[in-house]
Amino acid sequence: MKAEGSITRSLLALAFPAFLHEAMGTLYSFIDSVFLGLLSKEAFSTPIVSWPLLYFLYFIGTGFISGGLAIISQRYGARDIEGASQASGGLLGFTLLLSIALSSTLILLGRSVLTLMSVPESVLDYACTYLRIIALGIPFGLTSVAFTVISSSVGDTRTPMLLTLVATVANVVLDPLLIFGLAGFPALGVKGAAIATVSAGLLVSAIAIAILFRGHRGIALRPSLLAPKRELLSLLLRIGGPLAFVRASNVLASIVLISLVSKFGTVAIAAYGVSLRIVELIQTFTMGVSRATAVMLGQSIGARKVEQALAVVRGALLVLFSYLLACSAVLVLLPEHLVKIFLQEQSVIEEGTSLLSVVGVSLPFLGLYVVLEAVARGSGRTGLYTAVSILRLWLVRIGLGAVLAFPLRLNEYGLWISIATSNVVAGLVSLAWILRRGWLEGIALSRVGGTQKAGLE
Repeated sequence: MKAEGSITRSLLALAFPAFLHEAMGTLYSFIDSVFLGLLSKEAFSTPIVSWPLLYFLYFIGTGFISGGLAIISQRYGARDIEGASQASGGLLGFTLLLSIALSSTLILLGRSVLTLMSVPESVLDYACTYLRIIALGIPFGLTSVAFTVISSSVGDTRTPMLLTLVATVANVVLDPLLIFGLAGFPALGVKGAAIATVSAGLLVSAIAIAILFRGHRGIALRPSLLAPKRELLSLLLRIGGPLAFVRASNVLASIVLISLVSKFGTVAIAAYGVSLRIVELIQTFTMGVSRATAVMLGQSIGARKVEQALAVVRGALLVLFSYLLACSAVLVLLPEHLVKIFLQEQSVIEEGTSLLSVVGVSLPFLGLYVVLEAVARGSGRTGLYTAVSILRLWLVRIGLGAVLAFPLRLNEYGLWISIATSNVVAGLVSLAWILRRGWLEGIALSRVGGTQKAGLE
């Protein structure tokens, strides 16, 4: 077994490209907002009003697809390369079928849902057009997610990062050309932004598929592997189903929480928006570590290396708790300066300072919850993670927050307290489950033909 310090270094080496991947993904959506903001406030608002429905469907897809990480990484760790290839091919075929269903749903229901959301008429037509075009790109986007899962499962987080870089550069180039009609292209406005996003996704997904069929770290796909077998579908539903539920539930919870914050006016909304941007930036690194942890844990479980699996989790706990403890100190000690980076209005600075000071204390506990997610994804034991996620968002963050804010009349400060409390409660429950070590059993590997299989045959 590797020394624990060596495992932690390997974890960080695997996490860094994943961190850059997440950071560039955040930049990707930021670019659209910048260019559309130069057109009009209606154009700028289009992605904002579109994201709840789009993300809801997209996160359902990514949740199911993420279930493939435990299957592929554990087979790969068991040196069952053919089994890992079969699982990878089945995952890609499943992704294509699922993405077509999600794309069709978005096209059929987009306008109706936006109308129910009371999207202003001045924005509605823009948003419907935007969603119809983006819907066509869902298969490309989810194919890239499937490639990221497959590549990460075999220990390569660098290639997905490079492909995200390609997509980001393509989007940066195409956005101004198609939105404003530069270099002989037609000025398509909002349509142009959507077409640029879909085109970049098409380019990257084509490259990803070519890599997989050419062969990638032993994984070599062929057309016959694309038909997902019943056993694989069963495992994807069992492992990825809870992940899909959690991600879709998170979108709904975010909408509910924003509606609660909105009751206290634009100052509270602005302060909450600033905190979201700061925490989103902080989480780009935690998400990178989470993905690396899930991969290394899955491979360790597949290889039956119990002590190595435990060392991976200990390393993740140490790295994330230490990192978020440092971030917590910055938020608690310098909240006013952080808010001023985004807004200068005094009332927002005061509200944002209050929010960051309260939430900042809870950040180290958020790290424990992030490790729980990684352990759930790597081991395939996603049930308790689902329960903790519901507890964190719906019972504590929203339930307790509503009680503190309204009956107890703490107003928005009650919501800030509930956000911090939800992180602490989820972190402590997560740590308790991790320490029980039940996740070391993985997803019931069995022996078939003298090699370890993940129960897919």
